[in-house]
Amino acid sequence: MTEQIEADPRRTFADSLQELRVAAGSPSLRWLAERIRRRSADTLGSAPRGNPGRALRGTGKSSIDDKLKGDSLPSLEWLHLFVDACAAWSRSHGSGLTDAMVDRNVWFRRLAEMLKELELDRHNDIRSADASERLRMLAVPRRLPPTAPYFVGRDTELAALTAALNDTGGAPAAPGVAVISGLPGSGKSSLAVWWAHLVADRFPAGQLYLDLRQPDGTPLRPGQAARALLFQLGERPAASDDEQAEALRGRLAGQQVLIVLDNAESADQILPLLPAARESFVVVTGRSALDRLIEDTAAQAVRVEPFTSAQARVLLVERLGEKVVAADPAATGTVVTGCAGLPLAVNVAAALVERNRESSLRRLADAVTSAQQRLGAGRGAQVEQIFRLSYADLEPEAARVFRLLGVHPGPFVTQGVVASLAATAVREAGRVIGSLVDRHLLEERQSGRYGLHDLLRENAMVLADAEETAAERRDAIARAVDFYLHNAHRAAMAWDPQRDPLILPPAAPDVPVERVAGDAEGLDWLRRHHLSVMRMIPIAVDLGFDTHAWQLAWTMSDFLNRQGYWHDLATAVEHGLVAARRCGDERAEARMRRLLGRTYALLDRLDDSDTHLEAALRLWTAADDHAGRAHTYIDLSRNAGARKLYSHGAELARRAAECYAAAGNAAGEANALNAVGWYASLGGAHEQALAVCQEALLRNRAAGDRSGEAATLDSIGAAHLELGDLRSAEANLVAAAALFAETGDPGEQAGSLRRLAAVHLEAARRALRQAVELFEGVGAQSAAREARSTLDRLC
Repeated sequence: MTEQIEADPRRTFADSLQELRVAAGSPSLRWLAERIRRRSADTLGSAPRGNPGRALRGTGKSSIDDKLKGDSLPSLEWLHLFVDACAAWSRSHGSGLTDAMVDRNVWFRRLAEMLKELELDRHNDIRSADASERLRMLAVPRRLPPTAPYFVGRDTELAALTAALNDTGGAPAAPGVAVISGLPGSGKSSLAVWWAHLVADRFPAGQLYLDLRQPDGTPLRPGQAARALLFQLGERPAASDDEQAEALRGRLAGQQVLIVLDNAESADQILPLLPAARESFVVVTGRSALDRLIEDTAAQAVRVEPFTSAQARVLLVERLGEKVVAADPAATGTVVTGCAGLPLAVNVAAALVERNRESSLRRLADAVTSAQQRLGAGRGAQVEQIFRLSYADLEPEAARVFRLLGVHPGPFVTQGVVASLAATAVREAGRVIGSLVDRHLLEERQSGRYGLHDLLRENAMVLADAEETAAERRDAIARAVDFYLHNAHRAAMAWDPQRDPLILPPAAPDVPVERVAGDAEGLDWLRRHHLSVMRMIPIAVDLGFDTHAWQLAWTMSDFLNRQGYWHDLATAVEHGLVAARRCGDERAEARMRRLLGRTYALLDRLDDSDTHLEAALRLWTAADDHAGRAHTYIDLSRNAGARKLYSHGAELARRAAECYAAAGNAAGEANALNAVGWYASLGGAHEQALAVCQEALLRNRAAGDRSGEAATLDSIGAAHLELGDLRSAEANLVAAAALFAETGDPGEQAGSLRRLAAVHLEAARRALRQAVELFEGVGAQSAAREARSTLDRLC
């Protein structure tokens, strides 16, 4: 008999790193080491200019080789830099890595799974302890974007921020706040992010970052911003905007958290987001001085002025070297003047020279002078000249992609999105993205995700209007909508295979459909793209892509519901209903009305919910659609339960079970039976509830519906709790909470955990009552009084 050897999780993880390296085109260890070392210096703040910061270990060739063999464990920072390096090599050499292959969420999950396996290995105490420490670090949110590759000339501003952090004066209950203001393109965000990386170690509870301006220029509402920050903290957002802000303050209470709020519009936008305790620190950037915010919070004001000529020259030297910059002082002066003191423009100009080494700064200076004669010499015109010169130097395909990026409404794009916008191959899209990033016309904000600076977005929009016809712009958006629909639908079905799939219109020939394997990758895809999808839905309605619009709303509905984005869900489905009615598709209208009814119920608008659900039920009945009727009956039963009409809720759930059976939907029938049992238990018939829910559990497992199984285990645990069987209640509720965690439903998981807490409280009460009796029986009156006091506090 052959002994089975258990796989080493370290080796398995190392093999996946090696596979990524090979798929990227097999960059050498020397190249990887240099890239990781350079980027770690930038990202972690230990740059060659002597800035303080923490150096990343494991950047040498031998250390990388150890990790690729599984001989040492990677940190999360090292892993991100390794994946980014592979992505960079792939872009340069056209190997065609997909977005999913370099997605940070996917690699984060793989690293966490490997460390959990190692943590459980008690045969090696050292390895287990190392894994436990790394797991603890993974739980800390680190949401800062990468630092700018080149950062100079802001020593005074950095010192002012550090002084604000070190200032122990002020109200003890207020957090420290610094407000960075300045012109667009002056480097406010770069300064905030660079400094945040420098001091990150002083905030052990984590670092958060949020851009408060949407790509179309509209500011995020405070409630939207609070919801986004809660999401970064791993919390399920609350229902109303006021509750969002309160939940955020509660979550941050007593925590040492650094928060960077970028592109603020006003004090009213910021004040609801500030934590209550002084342990945290908040950095705000904005184009205006935000005087009221400074006055209300006693914030440190830091003004970022445009570069002086000397500072701009230093940045050019950093990029090009002293020899190139000093070769022609007059040309250097002309270029510096043309950049108008904006670091963004200096970087674009330097990249233009770097890409054309044979030309030198003189040729760029002549082009700037020529452009000045045509466009004028104001600050805006000067910067426009630099951007236009860089754009004119692009190859045609890259220039077209840059224009079309101005059409895309989302906060970022990926290779797949760019391939769809430009109707090109994914590999070609990656090459073009690399070219734009190298020229500083596009920023890599996270691994595999790219965005435009505000000034460049405005430039791209103007170019798109001027050089793309209305039909070409519309076609590009149509392909992007197509990309999001087909890929979101695939991800949603991978995440929850029990959903009724849609029949989608065929994807356009130039739209890539990405591989999504399993529920975890499906959830990762939805998390990565959901902001862009949400912005595409109203655009699809405005452009008349009605089928795509309502199908996108349906596709995103479970994700938005289970992640707590109920206001966003209501907005999406309201747009979807308009599109469905315009299509004249009654089944689509029924879907949207049912979704809208369910969403309004989540927002405590039960009367509005009933109106839409009853309209949906009429449409499903007219269409003789058993599954549609069943879904709607379940939603109506929830509304009855919310009104404490438990017997009516159970009756509606029975009708749903009958309709599911007629439709041949075993999983749906099982879940409807669970609902019958749940309402029976709420009405006091706990024994009856257990009988019905046990049958539902068998059907859930036979259908392979893990979400339904979790919900039914929760119902069974709740019924056992009411009957006083604490052991059975605990076993079922623990299992339910674990399954809800696996299926990505934090709200339901929290409900199971709350009921589990009630089980332990009841067990504690029983133990204390028994203790009181025993103490009194042996005459230990003092101990009996102490136990009775504890019991009174629990009751």
